[in-house]
Amino acid sequence: MLFSIVIPARNEEENIGKLIRSIFNQSYRPIEVILVDDGSDDDTLNIAGDLKRELSGKDFTINIFETGKDTPFKGTWAAKNLGIIEAKGEYILISDADFQFIKKDTLTKIEKGLADNQVVSFYLTPIIDNKLENNLVLDFNPKERPFYCAYQSEVIKKVPPDPKIGSGGDWDLSKRLGESGLIK
Repeated sequence: MLFSIVIPARNEEENIGKLIRSIFNQSYRPIEVILVDDGSDDDTLNIAGDLKRELSGKDFTINIFETGKDTPFKGTWAAKNLGIIEAKGEYILISDADFQFIKKDTLTKIEKGLADNQVVSFYLTPIIDNKLENNLVLDFNPKERPFYCAYQSEVIKKVPPDPKIGSGGDWDLSKRLGESGLIK
């Protein structure tokens, strides 16, 4: 099953290469990376374009879109929404651009959860180095920490994120999914 990773990004030239390479290094295949740039004025798009040429192949693709150009809305949730609309995978994970996939079996573990569940939630643990960054090392007990979700695409595409929402979009999406009766 195709796994789509949606990455909204704005001025992430320091992080985008590390994230995309960490996704490429996952043991899971096939993977579709969808980068949605939200008006970067740094080298984010050039780096992503170079990686698309270098890494894209049969089981790993990178697609690049831009808010304002490919959608009339701008902002993080507009970028996420566009990415979800464009995703072709049966599974969708939305990843911030400053994350990294540290363990090579992260997507495999998420896929196992999504085989039986419409949504899998998890939290991120910090990478301790000279900068505090987040990575997608999974803990499927998100009761006490901020959590993120991966979705079966048929669920999230029925109630996509609101492109006009700024902060709080994650909570809004979770609330609307619950109210829709699509998830329990």
